[in-house]
Amino acid sequence: MICEPHYVRCIKSNEDKKALTCDDARVEHQCKYLGLPENVRVRRAGFAYRTEYHRFLERFKTLSPKTYPAEWTGTDKDGAREIVKAAAKLGKDSKTGQGEGDPRGGEGALLASLADASDTQFGRTKLFVKKPEVYFALEKARERKLASYASVISRAWRKAKDAEEAVAAAKDVARRYRSMGKRRRASSVDRPYVGDYLRDDDDDDERTRGARR
Repeated sequence: MICEPHYVRCIKSNEDKKALTCDDARVEHQCKYLGLPENVRVRRAGFAYRTEYHRFLERFKTLSPKTYPAEWTGTDKDGAREIVKAAAKLGKDSKTGQGEGDPRGGEGALLASLADASDTQFGRTKLFVKKPEVYFALEKARERKLASYASVISRAWRKAKDAEEAVAAAKDVARRYRSMGKRRRASSVDRPYVGDYLRDDDDDDERTRGARR
């Protein structure tokens, strides 16, 4: 059985166990004692972000039209390649389309760096990304994509709700006219418009009776 050990380092914020209280000197001493600065430097020198292909595909599949909304039928590795390719293209388009002061311009440059083989490596079972900032840019791009989907769903729901309320209001008006004995008006409430008006059925019946005479 293959195991991947994970180490958890606990740091006390203060010695008095008080909530929302942080002793900076005490925390700094613990970080140095645990060797965290050296660990961070080693991680930054190598590939800071690494994950299995199936996890990467499941989390970032919305970034590529080939992996979402249609279900991806290829291998997880090929799906991850498609996502990286789409994210890099998204970064290039964002980098060229934004102004100099737009923060998404720097984010676009980070996403575009996914196309660089020195910053992104495809292993046997994992994807490796060298810069942690690239991973954060991927997360932001994913959040914007999900927000756009939520906006489309919300807009469609409001449209359907408005149509439902309009139909209910038309039926209520027709019911009120029928209750007052105005049959012709009740039948014309839901009559759609073509040009100015549709042909009046009552006038058409009158012309038909005149022709028969």
